[in-house]
Amino acid sequence: ESLATLTGHQMAVVCLDFDHAGGLLASCSLDQTLRVWDAKTWTCAHILRGSSEMLVCCAFAPATSEWTMAGVTASPLLCAGG
Repeated sequence: ESLATLTGHQMAVVCLDFDHAGGLLASCSLDQTLRVWDAKTWTCAHILRGSSEMLVCCAFAPATSEWTMAGVTASPLLCAGG
């Protein structure tokens, strides 16, 4: 049974991660965005754009609500926020 359908990404989602408390969900997509969702209301709380490269991974840091993402680029891409 589906809990919710989250809409917003324009291409395939390749990675999902909940924060340690379960209140936020991060998703990264081939559309070059990372979205942070409120896991109670299932609404998009933040959209990170700014990479012209394909995002392949996103994750929350352990025991915090800060997130990181990694991408496929000619040089390493690592961004963090929260």
